[in-house]
Amino acid sequence: MPNNFINSSLKFLAYLSILMLFAGFLFNKPVNNIGLTLAGFHALIYVKESWAKLKGPVLYVLLALILLPTVHDIIFNGLSFFHVQNTLKWSLIVYPLFFVSCMRYPDFFKHTIVIFSLFIFFGSVISLVEYFNNYEDINQEYGMAKVMKVPAFSDHIRYSWAIVVSMIFALYAYMNFNIGKFRFLWIIYIIFNFLFLFVLSSKTGLITLYLTTLVLIGGYIFTMDRRKAFLITGSIIMIPVIAYFVFPSFQNRIEFIKYDYYHFVRKEYKQGQSDALRMYSLEGGVELIGRHPVKGFGFSEIQKEMNQWYSINKPFLKKSDYFLPSSEIVLYWASCGIFGLIVILSFVFVPLWEYRKNVFFWPILFRWFLVFV
Repeated sequence: MPNNFINSSLKFLAYLSILMLFAGFLFNKPVNNIGLTLAGFHALIYVKESWAKLKGPVLYVLLALILLPTVHDIIFNGLSFFHVQNTLKWSLIVYPLFFVSCMRYPDFFKHTIVIFSLFIFFGSVISLVEYFNNYEDINQEYGMAKVMKVPAFSDHIRYSWAIVVSMIFALYAYMNFNIGKFRFLWIIYIIFNFLFLFVLSSKTGLITLYLTTLVLIGGYIFTMDRRKAFLITGSIIMIPVIAYFVFPSFQNRIEFIKYDYYHFVRKEYKQGQSDALRMYSLEGGVELIGRHPVKGFGFSEIQKEMNQWYSINKPFLKKSDYFLPSSEIVLYWASCGIFGLIVILSFVFVPLWEYRKNVFFWPILFRWFLVFV
């Protein structure tokens, strides 16, 4: 009896952790932190067993990614390793240990997909309700580098990535979960999110969606009937064209991208140029790499060095636009030198190699690749 109670309590803890992690990701950071703490406690209970299952190249490069910034800062910058951008990476190890520790519960993975999908669906519905309540104003804002409010604290990049991942999981569920006549709901969910991404018009989300789609169907295009292949390829090309004329938000977003690009190539900075700011951050990061390619500056010092670079080379920018390099590869190299470059490249490519035979994990790994590049 005591063992049954303990096992039931730990199972409840696992599900509570998932609920709080997803709810916190979308709506409340303290809730997310509590969920992460609970997940860490659950992972700690089964850490030996989980570690044994995870042990391998992917775990090792993850540990290197987590520990290198701290070790580098301790060696070169002393106590500044307590810098928040450094220590926050320590929590990354909790996620794989937690999910592996939950494999003992039947249908946990299935339930996690359902919970995640429901959170994403209702989050998108909330965004659409606000969008249609302020239809004209929000569409006009799309022509000024703004987008509709979304969950995840209005971080449309992270939220659009989460949507794409949920669509991959939904496709997996459609093909593998036996839920009888309700199976069609997964297809409706995928179509809903596909359309929502065009209304949201997040560049990163749409690019990720299209590249993920190409990864999923790329292997089948050359083996299927030519007519089907032509239909699929034509649809992929035509959908953005149709969306341009159907969704005002998407049309205004495209027009702003053209405006942004027009001024960027002419080296004319205009307020609100998001892509220009990303390119400036990369330019600064590359210059810092050139100054210390082997040693790096340390994670705790990189923002200060970038601020100095901006003030000298881009004096027209506001301090609020002084961003770190928008590529994790550039950031790790500039911060941790040549060892940072080796670690981040290993973290990108080792999982791609280790899980190369998993057709459904590949799109997620490809998204992983895009995040760090």
